[in-house]
This record gives sequence, structure tokens and C-alpha cells, in this order.
Amino acid sequence: MVHLGNPRSSLAELSGMAELTLLMIVTPPDLAIAKYSLRALRKHIPSVPDCSLLIYQNGLSEQQECEIASIIHGTKWLLISNRLTLPKNMKVGEFYQTDQGATAFREGLYEGYDEIWSRELVPLDSPLVGIIDPDFEIFDHLSSPE
Repeated sequence: MVHLGNPRSSLAELSGMAELTLLMIVTPPDLAIAKYSLRALRKHIPSVPDCSLLIYQNGLSEQQECEIASIIHGTKWLLISNRLTLPKNMKVGEFYQTDQGATAFREGLYEGYDEIWSRELVPLDSPLVGIIDPDFEIFDHLSSPE
């Protein structure tokens, strides 16, 4: 399922169905490692009962979004994109006013993580909500010492 813009009702609906909801934000600099991580998560999240994953595609091109969609095809994970709603006049390296009225520094042609967290984590209706970075580590318990 792919949503563009601000799908609050879908976020609340999906997160309300899971005991644990994870949010991953993917920016263009994170894309390669995010693709690797999502392939690993496909193997491990199904073994976690009652867990959902929301992938926030932050400033990705249509082609990059399609790459992520093909990796997670067949899962119940939700893709969210801001590609069509990002301001056209973004200037990297300058301070700007966020939707919540805070001042932030523009690091790239995408939203700041804190903007997304403060806006997208609020409507999630899971008892447990977590943030998962695209560069997280998955350790195999069989290969690590006890």
C-alpha cells in the first residue's frame, strides 16, 4: 500500500492493529543501507508477533520509492511518501520554520527527522512504538557468544 502526503487515518488504522509499530525514515543518503536493512527485516519481522513497520520515504525520487516498494512487495508494511508535498523552494544549509513552528537547519532536500517524528509518531495507536534507523544492526544469536 502506498500513500502520498499525510495519511493520518491509515497510520492510526495500521498502528492500532499491532502491539509494536516501528517507524523507519529513509532519506536519499540512507537509501543504499535502507534497502539492505529492509531485506534483512523481511526475514526477521515475521517472527515478531504483532509487529508492523511504517517506512517514511523522505525526499526520495519516484524511482527510489519504486526500489523500496519492490523490496517490501508482499508484506503488510506501509509506505509513506512526502515526494509530492515537499516545498519546491527548499534551500540546503539555511534555517527554516517547521510546520510545528520550530526553527530547524535544512541538511538536504528532505524534512528533518525531528519534524517527522513529532508529526508522525503522535497518531500511532500502538502500545509500543519504536524508531528504527536504516543503518541498524541485526545480530544472529547463533553466531554471537552467550
